[in-house]
Amino acid sequence: MRIAQIIQRLECGGDVAMVVGLCSYFADQGHKVDMFCLDRPTGSDHEHVWLSVLKKHGVSSQFLGRRAKWPGFVAGLRLWWLIQRRNYDVVHSHLSMPDAILGIIRRFTIVPFKHVLTVHNTREGRSWIREVCARGGNVVYCSEAAQRLSPLPGTSNTVIPNGILQSSYLGHRSQRTETRVQLRVPSDAIVIIAVGRMCAQKNFDSALDAIAVLSRRVPSKNLCFLFCGDGQEKERLEARAKHAPLVSCVRFLGNRTDISALLAASDVFLSTSLHEGMPLAVLEALTAGLPCVLSSIEEHREIAKTMPGCVFASPNGPEQIASALEAMIIKRNSPSALRRDRAPLLEEFSIDRCARSYLSLYGSLCHP
Repeated sequence: MRIAQIIQRLECGGDVAMVVGLCSYFADQGHKVDMFCLDRPTGSDHEHVWLSVLKKHGVSSQFLGRRAKWPGFVAGLRLWWLIQRRNYDVVHSHLSMPDAILGIIRRFTIVPFKHVLTVHNTREGRSWIREVCARGGNVVYCSEAAQRLSPLPGTSNTVIPNGILQSSYLGHRSQRTETRVQLRVPSDAIVIIAVGRMCAQKNFDSALDAIAVLSRRVPSKNLCFLFCGDGQEKERLEARAKHAPLVSCVRFLGNRTDISALLAASDVFLSTSLHEGMPLAVLEALTAGLPCVLSSIEEHREIAKTMPGCVFASPNGPEQIASALEAMIIKRNSPSALRRDRAPLLEEFSIDRCARSYLSLYGSLCHP
């Protein structure tokens, strides 16, 4: 098959990681795969990493030149022209802007193609205009929660859980030691890590409140908290940590391309999100064998309710979150034991299984 994947930008984020994984798998299986980014290139570290991965697997990539916050008419015309020339069997869009633009192209195409779109979040924030434009495609939801909480009218509807390249997160003891040395984290420190964009959805204010509570409860413990990610709230959160004061035990690392190494160097994973879709950072932490403290939202419970070494707490209950973290610190589960016990449950969330499900869907649409 000839397949095109359409995304908005090639930056950090679970949706981009999943799409790059799909492209790589499809190309390895002998399909012709192209990736199009609506926005202009940024030159970021993540962009360079993703481009190198795509090139390694023989996937063509192209930026269509849309400016941030612009409607993207020119980028849409460029995409329309490319689709007419390349005769794709399937064109697959991700997130609301690409979904809307491709929905318009589908209505005015000369060369027919199957439009697949994936809903990646339970609250994607689609405007009514974008929702109307995207209607009529073949809708895939990244989770049961996304299907229930963010329904989108389509020609067909199905659930295919997002997946990760699990082998990347099976860290070794040497990697743990090396990363701690690089970060200047003492070998006996208890490291709690949170990964995600610095935005309201991730609810990092509750995480900081819980850290303050935990620091008072266990003053004798050598605690270190790592926040990985960037976003519009990063400066405010950093200022709040200094005001608390938590500056001595909290570090904001910004966007990182070495999350697997950071997970290997950590002892507990924390997610205080208010909503998600299929949280890949949580899947990565589960695969790495980290004990996990997760907000008690439907999206987390869908993947982790039967996983050993997981505790759920109210996203707006700092005392409850702190208690859960304290319990994990005291219990100190073995990462190797957790990896072994979780392995059968995590098979559903591998990128290989995800990609095979998409190929099956593409085939059924092209050759019913």
